[in-house]
Amino acid sequence: MDNTIIKNINDKVKENDVLYHLGDFCFGPKDDNKYMQLIEKYRNSIKCKNLSLIFGNHDRKHLKSQYEKIFTSVSDYHEIKLNGMHLILSHFPMRSWNKVHRGSYMLYGHVHGKLFNEDSLSSSLTLDVGVDTHNFNPWNIVEINNLMKIKQTNKTNK
Repeated sequence: MDNTIIKNINDKVKENDVLYHLGDFCFGPKDDNKYMQLIEKYRNSIKCKNLSLIFGNHDRKHLKSQYEKIFTSVSDYHEIKLNGMHLILSHFPMRSWNKVHRGSYMLYGHVHGKLFNEDSLSSSLTLDVGVDTHNFNPWNIVEINNLMKIKQTNKTNK
C-alpha cells in the first residue's frame, strides 16, 4: 500500500507543485528516532519539493521541530486562497469552519471514507480527501473544485 501511494503521488504531483498531506503521514515504531527515520525515508521518496503536513492524531506533535526539518510547513490547521477558492485544511472533519457561509471548502482526512454519504448527500462543501477514498491517489484542486461545484449547483436547485 505504501509503495502504491508513493508511486501514485509521484505520477500525479510534479516536483514544483504544492502538496498538502492532511495527517497521519505514516505509522512507525514506538522509538522516536526510528520513527523519524521512517518519516524521512517516506518523505524523501516523494518527489514534490513543497510538501506541507497538517498534523493528524497519529503524528507525533512532540517531534514538531524534527518534522519542520523535513516538510515545507507543519501545522494543526491551514487556510489557503487559491484561484478565488477559500480552502480549510484539517485532519479532522468540521461541522462549521471559517467562511462556511461564504462558500469555503472544508477538506479533511481521518475518517477513511466513513462520512462519504454525509459528504455526498449534503450540500455542505466538505470532502474527505484521504487517498483511501480516491483509489490511493492524491486529490487535485481541479477534481475537488468540480465536485464542490456540483454540490453548490445541487444546493441552489433545491
